[in-house]
Amino acid sequence: MHVPTREATLAAGIHHPNVIRIVELGDAEGVPFIVMEYVEGVTLKELLAAGRRSPADGHALPITVALHLVLQACAGSHAAHELLDADGRPYGLVHRDITPHNLMVDEHGHVKLLDFGIAKACEGMDQ
Repeated sequence: MHVPTREATLAAGIHHPNVIRIVELGDAEGVPFIVMEYVEGVTLKELLAAGRRSPADGHALPITVALHLVLQACAGSHAAHELLDADGRPYGLVHRDITPHNLMVDEHGHVKLLDFGIAKACEGMDQ
């Protein structure tokens, strides 16, 4: 049986409204898998591209909307960074790839941070 990656195991421990929820980590016939919550929406990359194709009021995305989305991404990143181990010590998890294609925006404008595949745990786990 394959052991889930450190990143997947850590990400599964993050419980925050702005981080994609990992429902299950497992192994099926020797193939590891991750089951994540389904988010009805688009990536920020897709949203920005749509805005460039049909800008409203001369802006691809209103500054208030952009700031709202960025604040949510920061809140998700902060939650990941504040993740604690069983002894209450922070892992110091750093996402390292917060880009528009790793941010899902649902139909209500809520942001979910995705893909901790290149995250780095600075403390609490083997490097």
